[in-house]
Amino acid sequence: KSVVLRLNKNAIDIGIDARNIIEKIKTNMRDFVESGGGHARAAAIRVELGYAKSVAEEIVKVLENRS
Repeated sequence: KSVVLRLNKNAIDIGIDARNIIEKIKTNMRDFVESGGGHARAAAIRVELGYAKSVAEEIVKVLENRS
């Protein structure tokens, strides 16, 4: 039911922020996201049972499309 993001220093150094990823997921997948939040280096999102894989795949898409 939960997906946890933990970023290393390299990710932070290139501008990846776990909070921003979580906020995008909460917006894009609002139908089955229960809650989410955290800070720049670590964040989590809670989803309805069975949707964790979909959220993980969406996180990958967000990272691939970041500008």
